[in-house]
Parts: sequence; structure tokens; C-alpha cells
Amino acid sequence: MVRTADGAVVKRAGKNASGAWLLISDHPAWEPVPWPRDAVVIGEVKWMGVTL
Repeated sequence: MVRTADGAVVKRAGKNASGAWLLISDHPAWEPVPWPRDAVVIGEVKWMGVTL
């Protein structure tokens, strides 16, 4: 989870071919975006799904 001037977002962190950090969505319709200069990591999101 990252906080920016636009608010908090849950994305994956990754790097492009040149080594620049990106925010990457799990949704295929959303393109990766460059890591914002004001971004601060505020947590890690964990999820577990089970069949009831």
C-alpha cells in the first residue's frame, strides 16, 4: 500500500527494463505507472481466500 498526494493505492512494486520503479496493477486493463516522487510505503496488503 502506497500513499501519494492523490491518496492511498494498493499496487505491486516492480521495475521496468531500465530499472525504474513502477506501480503495477493486478488488473490487466491498467497500465503500470512510474513510481510517484511523493510515494510513501505505508503497509503491506495480505489476502487469503478459503472455500467454506
